[in-house]
Amino acid sequence: MPEMQTGSGRILWLDAQKGVFILLVILGHVIQTTFPQDFHTQHLWCFTSSFRMPAFMALSGWIAYKPVQKRKLGLKDSIIRRARQLMFPYIVWSLLKFAVGGCYTLELLQGIILNPSGFYWYLWALFWIYVLYRCVQSLAAAIRCNETIVIGAVALFLLAAMTMLHTKLFGFDVIAYFFFYFFIGDCIRKYSKQFDKVFDPRSTRGRIILGVLTLYFVVAACY
Repeated sequence: MPEMQTGSGRILWLDAQKGVFILLVILGHVIQTTFPQDFHTQHLWCFTSSFRMPAFMALSGWIAYKPVQKRKLGLKDSIIRRARQLMFPYIVWSLLKFAVGGCYTLELLQGIILNPSGFYWYLWALFWIYVLYRCVQSLAAAIRCNETIVIGAVALFLLAAMTMLHTKLFGFDVIAYFFFYFFIGDCIRKYSKQFDKVFDPRSTRGRIILGVLTLYFVVAACY
């Protein structure tokens, strides 16, 4: 996909995509608030929840990927940068929510780290997904192995561990689940030319794939 940029260097379609996903997340929360008892039976909620967060994580993976020659920051510096962008606001907003919540129990305070399932869970999950992603990239470089293979193997291992362990400790379930979509986003940008050919609607293969995706979203909306 062509990367149309503004004068400041921002990619127009990327900003538009992020805006759409943010609006879908807001819509999801509106539906949950309006129908607190049976929001999961609302077709619109089922439809948007079937893809909004996976797509958001895939988009994050797309943004995170950089060719080796363009990786200006080392592992430590890149993690520190992401900590400032993601972990710092997660801790600050979680503590503020705790402070004004009116229920000051040790369990709630510990839950910020031990069970990060509140409003800001995606900041926690995205940070640790990025940390794992960069560490695996460094490992692949150290052992001189194709990083796509190594990252893909880790993604599959995490999915298997998630299904066997059934634990939410430290947000492991969402980290393991969404790392896979982050990896997909990485692959889409890394192999963009190949993906463009596969999803070309002018080809029979592309029409079949797009048809299957359309069917998936229809079923998700009606589930």
